[in-house]
Amino acid sequence: MSGSEKDDERARPEVSVRYVPDAQRFEATVPGSDDVAFLKVKPSPEFWTFEHTEVPESMEGRGVGSELVRQALAHVRERGVTIKPVCPFTAAYLERHSEEADVVHPDYRWMVE
Repeated sequence: MSGSEKDDERARPEVSVRYVPDAQRFEATVPGSDDVAFLKVKPSPEFWTFEHTEVPESMEGRGVGSELVRQALAHVRERGVTIKPVCPFTAAYLERHSEEADVVHPDYRWMVE
């Protein structure tokens, strides 16, 4: 089992994720911390590009990044949108969680196989 898979299985803190349209990003916070993890996106009518994930050092290794991506994928799925996973963290998450790859735009599925 890789370190990334172990991160997904650890007990993780309560993570609050919200989409901030004006900033074109999803933000994740945890109780007791002022730090914010984020996933930068570029929405378009055809698909949303998931560009970059950043997790502050204080949040690393706690599953915050995985939860951020999981909830961002749920958000776009609920809206009937597909994604282009340019972000290496998002692509790696989707490789580990192939059951969620249905949200990847057909032209970009090769990025997560």
